[in-house]
Amino acid sequence: MLQKNNRMKILIVEDNAIQALVLETQLNKIGYENTLKALSLQKAKESITHFDPDLMLVDINLGNGESGIDFVNQTNSSRSRHVIFISGNSDEKHKKEVEELGSAGFLVKPIHFDDLKNLIADLQFN
Repeated sequence: MLQKNNRMKILIVEDNAIQALVLETQLNKIGYENTLKALSLQKAKESITHFDPDLMLVDINLGNGESGIDFVNQTNSSRSRHVIFISGNSDEKHKKEVEELGSAGFLVKPIHFDDLKNLIADLQFN
């Protein structure tokens, strides 16, 4: 079960700065204010150590051939964090990969914010 809004740490791993800012702004509006944006895979890896998020919102395609799925595989083994994957691609291959990782959800861009809000709320009460 996740912490309540004001204490939950959410790491946004998204290479598109505008989309990362939109996610952060929307999360802040509903009370999730302890957020951090990582606009590259390197920044995301650094953030894991010092921010220690409870929840990660991770884009699958991080540009330059980098994969959010690989990032989660490499960094989430030592501590089980909740992960919601985000992608502009809704193909079955990606859905199956994130399902096998035990992700908390999979959202297709453009994100309907109510879907994200509901996924996070479900995590807090389960």
